[in-house]
Amino acid sequence: MPLLLAGLFLTLPLRAPACHLDPGLMSQPPESRLPALVSCADEGHPQAWLILADHYLHGAGVARDPATAAEYYLLAAQAGIPRAQLQYGLMLLDGEGVTQDSNEALEWIFRAQAQGYAPAARVFEYLMAHPEPLDC
Repeated sequence: MPLLLAGLFLTLPLRAPACHLDPGLMSQPPESRLPALVSCADEGHPQAWLILADHYLHGAGVARDPATAAEYYLLAAQAGIPRAQLQYGLMLLDGEGVTQDSNEALEWIFRAQAQGYAPAARVFEYLMAHPEPLDC
């Protein structure tokens, strides 16, 4: 359903994801929490995308798969989660699981910084002071 706000059209979902991530879920072993995370991710839950991305990046309960991690981080980043924006930017910077792209990496890191995410601000400041790893 479109919403006009300050001259911009925003599209709001018709319903929020029905899944609920139980706070005790993260205290379970990674293999035990995966079915619930996948179910929530399939319903479009941004926090589930972020957690699954972490699992695939680090091989927690699943085979390590940076490409799958990058896909989940991108979904969470597009949903506005600053930690996902930073992590996806770092993966783009390093070419881990994605094609290396410094320009796009900086855009994602800047988005996270613009939300006040302090780790992103530190990374962005460092990259501006030490641009050697950048190809832009």
